[in-house]
Amino acid sequence: MTDALPKRGVPNPTASLAAKLGVLSFKRAFARWADPTNQQELGELARQSLHALRAASAALSQHGKHYSGSFTAIRSSPIRAR
Repeated sequence: MTDALPKRGVPNPTASLAAKLGVLSFKRAFARWADPTNQQELGELARQSLHALRAASAALSQHGKHYSGSFTAIRSSPIRAR
């Protein structure tokens, strides 16, 4: 996925993040699917997991908007050796 997305015009950082989220989503879904008490299909669990990660990402994005000035100040301040 990391290689295919840039070929379709997706910037590398975005492609890398999408690939990592895809793997994380699958790992979470597979762990739930492998549980002996599970009654759901792997595909459904994967969709649920991806939906949860999208929601978490959106929440993080909203949270970051409140502190963007702080992040800018941190990024722009020079680092001094001690």
